[in-house]
Amino acid sequence: MIVRSSISSSDPWQRAPALPWLRVWVTALALTALAIAGLETLGRSAGLTPNVEDSPRLWAHVRDAASSHGGPIVLLGSSRVQVGIDPEILAPTVGRPVLQLALNGASPLPFLHDLARDPSFRGSVVCGVPPAAVFGDRAGWDERARQQLAFRGNRAWIERFETPARLWMQQRTVLTLPQMAPARLVRTLASGELPAPGAVMMKRSRFEAMDYQAMRARGLGHGRGDESPLVRKAPPDVVRQRLQVVADDVASIRERGGELWFVRMPTTADVAGGEDETFGADAMARLADVTKALVLDARAEPTMARFDCGDGVHLDVRDARLFTAELGRWLVDHGLEPDSDRAQY
Repeated sequence: MIVRSSISSSDPWQRAPALPWLRVWVTALALTALAIAGLETLGRSAGLTPNVEDSPRLWAHVRDAASSHGGPIVLLGSSRVQVGIDPEILAPTVGRPVLQLALNGASPLPFLHDLARDPSFRGSVVCGVPPAAVFGDRAGWDERARQQLAFRGNRAWIERFETPARLWMQQRTVLTLPQMAPARLVRTLASGELPAPGAVMMKRSRFEAMDYQAMRARGLGHGRGDESPLVRKAPPDVVRQRLQVVADDVASIRERGGELWFVRMPTTADVAGGEDETFGADAMARLADVTKALVLDARAEPTMARFDCGDGVHLDVRDARLFTAELGRWLVDHGLEPDSDRAQY
């Protein structure tokens, strides 16, 4: 006698319960939407606002725009520029798209060289240069810049589409913030607190707004600091070679119709004095002499020397906006021709 296995003869589709699947899916989606809306409301009520994540992908995305836009103004530098110059304020004044390519902990000179060698870049450059970037022994700074350039060159093609999608989402919801990560949020709520807003706001433009007043009020210290005062003076032959490369890069940008301005950002008097003692009080004048480019030393401009640097080298967000407006007027007064039809990025 053969007994058939109930398993072998069963049909899984026949065993599935006859549920109203449309209603089930609609209910599940509605509950998910309510949970998302509730978390968003919780974050917003705690004072959180959407914040863009600065990443190598975002930097590469903005760098791509520098080659595809006609005649942009590109900002180069270290964290002093990223914290101190707001592209959204500068663009209406100079009448050009303004792209923020400053990078924390990196020398601007490899990025300047990259733009100079790119025939598709036909814009101008505002390059923030602390004296250490030109006259210092800055191997670590150069390596950081080379890593970023290598990342851009080796990206997977799909990342060119993923980055704009991430930006779109990050600009519209607080759920992408670290404070709203599930594990962290549970710990915060379990302690009887709400997620706290950060004192640093990163915009889509890559402008990093540092609120030093909020940091002081919450006992968060003085921000990120700056390593340039610790950089040693480079050997004279290295400096001569470096200056010649920079001069050639300036010439290449000018050959394509662009211009370049070097800017020494505001710092406190003790930081500026330390840099002058290490690299020479005439450092910026030497840079101007070799490259034939205009150099703005914020200390020498009465309207720019008055701003607060919360940690000695970085502007508070309020002063950064005022400094950016003054910088825009200075650029227009020193050869930059505004074009209001191209001011948007």
